[in-house]
Amino acid sequence: MSILIFVSLLAASAMISLWLGFKMRMILFGAWLSACLALLVLLLKSAFEEVAFTQPGLLLLGMFVVFHITAFVLGLLFVRARNARSET
Repeated sequence: MSILIFVSLLAASAMISLWLGFKMRMILFGAWLSACLALLVLLLKSAFEEVAFTQPGLLLLGMFVVFHITAFVLGLLFVRARNARSET
């Protein structure tokens, strides 16, 4: 059940990143990603204490960043495709 909660929170935060990409708000995305990373670091520190900044913890942080950047870029691609389609 805890995995389902984690995945649903990850999906919700990725939808916000996708929406920010769709609205082409790069500065807001940077702030959003920074806030999410700070929260994730605090959660890692409280949940895994001494192993938070070892290889698995840093891999998790890296995967989180790549996941959100991918969602943001998908939003950018969708809006560019929509704009290109409306021009023709």
